[in-house]
Amino acid sequence: MCTLSKGKGQGENCLTVNPCQNGGTCITEETGTAFCFCTPGYHATYCNLEVNLNCGQNFYGVPTDHITSPNYPDNYDNFNSCGYLVGYPNGKKFRITINDMDIEEAKDVVEIGAGPIIDISGAAAEYTFSETLPIPQAPFEILGSRMWVYFYSDFNVVKRGFNITFLVDADECSTNPCQLGEQCNDLEYSYNCQVIDECSPNPCFNGGVCVDGINQYTCNCPSNYEGVNCQIPINPCESNPCNNNGICQNFVTYYECTCVNGWTGITCSQDINECASNPCQNGAICSNNQDSYSCSCLGGYTGTNCETDINECSSNPCQNGGNCNNNVNFFTCDCVLGYQGTFCESEINECLSTPCVNGLCVDNIGSFSCICEAGWTGTQCDIDIDECASFPCFNGATCNNFLALYTCNCLSGFSGSKCEIDNNECSSGPCQNGATCNDHVNSYTCTCIGGYTGTFCETDINECASFPCVNGGTCSNDPNSFACTCLPGYTGSRCELNINECISSPCLNGAQCTDGVNSYSCQCANGFEGIRCELPTNECSSNPCVNGVCVDIVLAYYCTCSGGWMGTNCEIDVNECSSSPCLSGGQCHNGANQFTCVCPEGWFGIICDTDVDECASNPCLFGTCINEQNGYRCDCFGGFEGVNCGTQTNECLSSPCLNGGTCIDGVNMYYCNCSPGWEGLNCATDIDECASNPCLNNGACNNFVNRYTCTCRPEYTGINCQLFIDPCTSSPCSNGGTCNNNVGYYVCDCPSAYTGTNCQEDYNECGSNPCNNGGTCRNLIGQFQCVCMPGWTSDRCQTNINECGTNPCLNGATCIDLVNDFTCSCTTGWTGEVCSVEVNACNPNPCRNGATCNDFDTYYTCSCVPGYSGQTCNDNIIECASNPCANGGTCLDGVNEYLCQCTPGYEGTNCNGNTNECASLPCQNNGVCVDSINSYTCQCQSGFFGAHCENNINECASAPCLNGGQCVDEVNRYYCSCLAEWGGDNCQTQLNDCSQMPCENGGTCVDGLNTFSCICASGWTGFTCTLDVNECNSSPCINGGICQNFVNYYNCVCPTAYTGNQCEINVDECASTPCLNGGTCIDGVGLYTCACVQGFVGTHCESETYECLSAPCQNGGQCMEGTNAYICQCAAGFDGPECQININECVSNPCGVNGMCNDQTNQYQCVCHPGWTGPLCTIEIDECGSLPCLNGGTCTQGENFYTCQCLPGWTGTNCEINVDECQVSPCNNGGTCYDLVNAYTCVCVEGFNGNDCEININECSSGPCQNGGLCTDGINSYSCVCLLGWEGDNCQTNENDCFPNPCMNGGICQDELSNYVCSCPAGFDGNNCETNINECASNPCANGGTCNDGIFGYTCSCVIPWSGTYCDIQGECRANYTIPDGGMLTVQSPNYPANYYDNDYCLWFISTRPGKHILVTVTNFATELHYDHLDIGNNNDLSDLGSRVIHHSGFELPPPFLTTNNIVWARFESDRTKTESGFSITFTERDSPDLINECSSSPCMNGATCINSINMYVCSCPVLYVGTQCESRLEENLCYSNPCPSDAQCVNSANTYYCICQALSLDPRCYSGPMPGTACDSNPCANGALCTSSSLTEFTCTCRDGWMGERCNDDRDECGSNPCQNGGTCLNSENMYTCICRGPFSGTNCEIGTETFICDSSPCMNGGTCLNPHTQFPDEQFKCICEHGYIGTFCEIDVNECDSFPCYNGYECIDGLNSYICQCPSNMGVDCRGTIGLCQTQPCKNGGTCSEENGKFVCNCVENWTGTTCTEVDNAQLYCTADEKGMCRNSGTCYKENGEALCICPPGLSGSTCNEKLGSPAACEGNKCVHGECYISSVLEPDALLYTCACEPGYEGKYCHLDINECLGNPCRNDGSCEDQINAFTCHCSEDFSGTFCDTRVTALELTNTTPAPGTLENTWVIIFIITGVVVAILITLLIAMAVIWRNPRK
Repeated sequence: MCTLSKGKGQGENCLTVNPCQNGGTCITEETGTAFCFCTPGYHATYCNLEVNLNCGQNFYGVPTDHITSPNYPDNYDNFNSCGYLVGYPNGKKFRITINDMDIEEAKDVVEIGAGPIIDISGAAAEYTFSETLPIPQAPFEILGSRMWVYFYSDFNVVKRGFNITFLVDADECSTNPCQLGEQCNDLEYSYNCQVIDECSPNPCFNGGVCVDGINQYTCNCPSNYEGVNCQIPINPCESNPCNNNGICQNFVTYYECTCVNGWTGITCSQDINECASNPCQNGAICSNNQDSYSCSCLGGYTGTNCETDINECSSNPCQNGGNCNNNVNFFTCDCVLGYQGTFCESEINECLSTPCVNGLCVDNIGSFSCICEAGWTGTQCDIDIDECASFPCFNGATCNNFLALYTCNCLSGFSGSKCEIDNNECSSGPCQNGATCNDHVNSYTCTCIGGYTGTFCETDINECASFPCVNGGTCSNDPNSFACTCLPGYTGSRCELNINECISSPCLNGAQCTDGVNSYSCQCANGFEGIRCELPTNECSSNPCVNGVCVDIVLAYYCTCSGGWMGTNCEIDVNECSSSPCLSGGQCHNGANQFTCVCPEGWFGIICDTDVDECASNPCLFGTCINEQNGYRCDCFGGFEGVNCGTQTNECLSSPCLNGGTCIDGVNMYYCNCSPGWEGLNCATDIDECASNPCLNNGACNNFVNRYTCTCRPEYTGINCQLFIDPCTSSPCSNGGTCNNNVGYYVCDCPSAYTGTNCQEDYNECGSNPCNNGGTCRNLIGQFQCVCMPGWTSDRCQTNINECGTNPCLNGATCIDLVNDFTCSCTTGWTGEVCSVEVNACNPNPCRNGATCNDFDTYYTCSCVPGYSGQTCNDNIIECASNPCANGGTCLDGVNEYLCQCTPGYEGTNCNGNTNECASLPCQNNGVCVDSINSYTCQCQSGFFGAHCENNINECASAPCLNGGQCVDEVNRYYCSCLAEWGGDNCQTQLNDCSQMPCENGGTCVDGLNTFSCICASGWTGFTCTLDVNECNSSPCINGGICQNFVNYYNCVCPTAYTGNQCEINVDECASTPCLNGGTCIDGVGLYTCACVQGFVGTHCESETYECLSAPCQNGGQCMEGTNAYICQCAAGFDGPECQININECVSNPCGVNGMCNDQTNQYQCVCHPGWTGPLCTIEIDECGSLPCLNGGTCTQGENFYTCQCLPGWTGTNCEINVDECQVSPCNNGGTCYDLVNAYTCVCVEGFNGNDCEININECSSGPCQNGGLCTDGINSYSCVCLLGWEGDNCQTNENDCFPNPCMNGGICQDELSNYVCSCPAGFDGNNCETNINECASNPCANGGTCNDGIFGYTCSCVIPWSGTYCDIQGECRANYTIPDGGMLTVQSPNYPANYYDNDYCLWFISTRPGKHILVTVTNFATELHYDHLDIGNNNDLSDLGSRVIHHSGFELPPPFLTTNNIVWARFESDRTKTESGFSITFTERDSPDLINECSSSPCMNGATCINSINMYVCSCPVLYVGTQCESRLEENLCYSNPCPSDAQCVNSANTYYCICQALSLDPRCYSGPMPGTACDSNPCANGALCTSSSLTEFTCTCRDGWMGERCNDDRDECGSNPCQNGGTCLNSENMYTCICRGPFSGTNCEIGTETFICDSSPCMNGGTCLNPHTQFPDEQFKCICEHGYIGTFCEIDVNECDSFPCYNGYECIDGLNSYICQCPSNMGVDCRGTIGLCQTQPCKNGGTCSEENGKFVCNCVENWTGTTCTEVDNAQLYCTADEKGMCRNSGTCYKENGEALCICPPGLSGSTCNEKLGSPAACEGNKCVHGECYISSVLEPDALLYTCACEPGYEGKYCHLDINECLGNPCRNDGSCEDQINAFTCHCSEDFSGTFCDTRVTALELTNTTPAPGTLENTWVIIFIITGVVVAILITLLIAMAVIWRNPRK
């Protein structure tokens, strides 16, 4: 019972008095009304009513929340009476959504209603449901600002309850949610923020685009304007708009960018996509770069465009030049001539056929060569040698060939044995008159001095013969010169100068003077005329004004036009039609100061402004007439059409009836008679024949037109799937397999020898690769057979055939067995393949050029004849090697001699004498000759110049004579011949021109320069004051006044519009008040204009205006004219004074709550919310009508959605997906799962078996390891740990102790049984040739010298004063000196001027007084070029490379220089070979430094060193560069490396050289024709490697032992093979290694255990247990059993449990001792997998962490990533385009870094496009993963592993050694217990649940099926059934009583 009390007034608010009772909180609404928040137990508007409740909650001021039953989602209690009050001030309505409703049907109830009082009689909705009924999910609304929910439960059954969501629609803008500058618009249940547009109206000028901002705006100005409002014009190029170095061109109002290569676009900001042409071939991915592109090739292709197929022959498998043929995954070798075998490894001996006719045959590779006897040559020594073939005769001589010699017939002019001497024809002195004779081949020429010519310079040259005098001048010939006498008007040495008569400026008034020959002419300026332009011009004389009066002014005129005319000359008639006065397209006709309008049809009026109304005749029959311009338009009523709406519309013409329906037309309507199978208004709906569910047994019904078909499950057939199919009836299992029917599919149990779905495949016993050593496995029925490679035998090809068993090696040689081969290690003195050939080092004789061969069995030496050297005496000693020819002379090497060919300017034996070019007295006119190198200079006497002082200086060249004076040149002087009016030495003095008194009328004469000027009296002008001044010339009369000139004054005659003395006053035409109707008169010049008030127009404002002319009415409104006003009659749908407002037809909300109204013109359109349709959105769409749920699923209707409840075995939105039982990966160890219906089967990989492939097959069971090897079982494999001395997969091979080669320094290793012996080269000793023999042991260095040991040699470092190879030469070359004050001193090389010594090292320090400087001058210099260097530098610190100034060798003098302070050092070093005469250095004290650094501009090029010398710089050029600035590159001298035999002469040529050999030379390099240089000439191979080359650019280095690399400059890492055993540490050395052994181990490789019980030394660390050999495992040294958390041979490695990345979902792992901790929330579990299964798939990518919140997973993304799973880039700079995303293969993720697209690859993949599988090279050897595959790491970081283990399913850890506990987080629900398995788990469910996760409740039927058979029920169950029946009867009685009690109170 509720007691009502009187409430307070409705108008009260919270400000005056609190109306809310019982502790309620008062809130004042926007309307000023009080709103009460009631405390629990009270309700009503003012909380004045008490309500009896025992549960519930109030929701006040909350916009949205969930209302749930008590304990939800757990079951609610009995006897609940819950009330929920919801209130929201200013609220309009509530939207209610039922999320969950599970209450006792018909007993427990939920009531929902509106208002402040819980009144179940006025409930808006009532719910009483059970879980068997659908949840009502369609939202509904409750109006008002208050609502309530009431829930009641009875005394017995309780359930989950309910979950209801409410959402308030109020004024969402009341809290001002929008930001500054935005306007909030309240919407239904939401709001939006509309940005305030500061750009309306547009504040930007000059076409600027306004960009609206937050409470502000920005103007984006055109390129030629700037400023806040674009009001300031700018240069469009000033902002540098062109990007990427584009060039901007200004075109005033715009600009254009000229882009550089690679860029385009208006501002050159668009990178040209070089990939647009698809240059990348063969599927490659093109990456666009700036001005280029790059191609990422697919595997198997390379090249710039991926156009090249990778050649499998690239590893050059074919030996000895064999041609490799590339095939698919293999190759074949086509051997060159001379080789055979699979790899072309066997050489053919071509000398067996004795091919050499007159010589000894030498077998070569693929050929032979003949060492011919004297006089013979040719391939087979069958050709007589042509001694003339080497062209020994020079200078075109003819060579005569004889036996072993030749003679030369010389051409005229040459002599000598080889015609090498050019005869000097100048020796007779044939040239006369001081000429120079030039010797040529068999001739000479004479170079004459000035003034002579002829063959012998015997003829005097007539200088006048060339007519040098121009312009009529007369020439007089003189010795070696001439003189010209000029005509009047000309001057100059050749009369070439015209005298300028314009110099005196005779032309007046700005006229231009043109000079002539002895005359001038004047070109007058505008406004003047006369001979001298002294008279003014009258411009009006031509009467230019056509219709007006001409007024002349200075230099111009102007016209005063008559009425009606305009223009410069009054030639244009004024057009009164120019203002377009005629409206509506009327045509204007211009008249005399007037116009007339001719109107088009439909218009009339003076200016055609009135429209003719064509609707006046009512032409429309069934419609409304709308008047238009010059016509009308009829708007027809519904059902009518036509121009005048007189024709009835046939609605059937559009054929609206579909699918064969027949259309019947009506008036403004139609209806359709549909064909069978169709229905609907237009017959568009197919009748669903599947609606009756005709398909049985979960068959899927397929609806068609007027029919259906059934798609049956595999085990059923028939029209309606009513027939069951047994799949085993067809006996599908072959080869004795047994067929098992599994309902819908079958499984074959196959015999052991067969496999496959139907047992049709023979089981491949070869699958485990049982055949070793490349053997081929042949699969047989139930067994296999191995076909072995050559050299192997036994059943699995594990035994190596011993080819040494037949003892093939002879003469005591040792046979070494190989695979399918053997090799013989011969004893001393024997060689050959089987050691059958006795060694004779001198046969054939290797010594050349007559040398004697000394045989020492295994080697030989050659005793050379004088002139030769080298190991075989093949090298001619090059006397030119010391570069004896100075000053650039060319050295021609001979046998034990040389000849210098000197450069021009030098002579002498060594070209060290300077040729005196002054001996021929070349300088004329007493000039002094100064000799230089290959040149001379003449120092001329005064008055002469020229190379030979042959020219007389013309002193008149500077034009010294002024004022027209003529200059006459003489020797070293001149004189001037002046005009009559001038005098002085240079004609600089003027005579008086005023002496004749030329000025008239009282003018005063002023004398000038050869002229005069007159100062005229007042009133006169002119050159001589003869002209009267025209006072009108200044145009004093303005405004068109005409000036009249008088003597010394003027008078103005004014036009009618002006007055005053100068016509300066404008006459006021407005004085007569001509403007009417209140118009304002504006005075003009000779006229006036009237400014009319609004409503009047005309010249005098006499006419009324027409307001409708501007068409003010919008949107089709009609304008009605009024007096100074207008009225708009609006078209339908518009309103407002000017019809500018569109009437909103949506105001009445015609679309209701289920749609959104879109306003249109005079109508509206409803856009329905999802789930609703119809014109007014009143029809709810039945989403279940299309029967979307497949496979027997049940459809439940919702608002705009449906849900399907699927049968077991199906899932998906429409139950269309068969549940994949393989999704949980039940098959272990890589087994393949095949999904079945509600089941699966596993096909295991080789090596595993069992139902789930959980059993690893033990490959060691067959005992494959031989010779005591220990077998370790693997996955489908095994490995053998061999005893010492054995190796191979099965320990079947005796270990080759020589691999890798332990012998260092080139030692040869001979393998023995578990041992080896090294044969050391000269200079080395020791077991491994590791000891360098100390050649210094004999103390060879004398006089205290220090011996430096080398390899097979030594060098001596000498002490002062000793030097030389053995420090046996005494000399003082190390000292400190001080320069005497103001003096100098000299330092010389040892033994100077004789040659210095080998092995010299000299060091001098020279100093002078502080503050002084030293001038360093080298006066003589000759050292061995490139080898013996002199260094000179500043200060006293030699280690400072910047202090060195001079680094010099050779024969040229280094430049002098001044030191920077008072100390200088000098150092000289010589090598141990050739010496020269040395040097002499002078050191002189100087006061000042060299202040100017000529090197500051870096003038030296090509890497040259600049030396700052005295007033100059000198460039020290690198090799091959010459020139002042080292700017020129020399042609490389290919002879520099001495490529020719020692007895031959090398001649360098372009890119090649010639070897000119002595007669009878047998060297193959001595052939006629060019021999190209090779790349080996520069000795590119280091460390004694052999260089081979066949071109100028390519070479190959064959490295000595211990070295590697392209140039053999990389030390080979002998430790790379990990030779040290038992934990030994390997130290790499040159061509050797050393093992530092641990504890009890020794031996070269630490292979020997030195103690009986190795464990005594406690080798196992970190608590590991050591097991000795000979107990548990006799084949090993020892074994450490490690504690948990440690691994390694000695348990020395702490296992980082975090290396296996055990923490899931991106969380950080912290490593501990045998443990780890994952940094994630506690609800994510130990390994952060999640506890409710949402994060177990690790959905968050790219470093994001996953958490489980509110029944869903949430990804917390790292920077730059976003999206539900962190797979979307959150940074625009990191976005990848679609093309770029496509480049990342294999699910790689694309992102950008610095603009470059990169790929993040999945595990196990790498490469720029994730297309490369990580390889498994040596890093994985010995580090095998326990349960996984080893890959080399893609990224090597500090402390990172060199490899990574990709674990098999079910394993984890750094080494895949940990079984993943799939039971973590307990996936089993409903108290099920989890059992962990390999990559799987099993849930043991409680009695009431079943399923994989124990998530399926067992039904009563299923329980019944599990009970015993009928007749076997125990007595207990009988009793239970009886008790249950009694309880049910009692409950029914109670329920009836409660129903009566419940219903009465409700009523």
